[in-house]
Amino acid sequence: MATSNNAKILNLEAGADLSAAHFLLVKGHTTANQVVLAGNGENAVGVLLEPADAAGKAVAVAAGGIVRAYAGDTVAVGAQVASDAAGKVVTAASGDQILGVAVTAGAADTMMEFVWEKQGAVA
Repeated sequence: MATSNNAKILNLEAGADLSAAHFLLVKGHTTANQVVLAGNGENAVGVLLEPADAAGKAVAVAAGGIVRAYAGDTVAVGAQVASDAAGKVVTAASGDQILGVAVTAGAADTMMEFVWEKQGAVA
């Protein structure tokens, strides 16, 4: 299974049922070392590579290098990317946390790749 290229892999725990979050963006949870699905423009910690069906179970998260994730809409090569409300990758908009730059194009609900490189919020 192709998941990432030169990615830094974090071993964390699910903060909720993440069984349907494979290749989606996740963020830190209120409990240390746990992640939950990222929302619109939020500061994600990575892309979920190994989902879990309950809180407290181990998950793997890609947080560096070139990572694969589902697109939430059309994303052009070279676009700065962010999370949408469903944890999918979209073109960053005003106020969004920039998570990286697209290296392949994406269309809604298709896999795409981006370089994980946080750049702060879009002005």
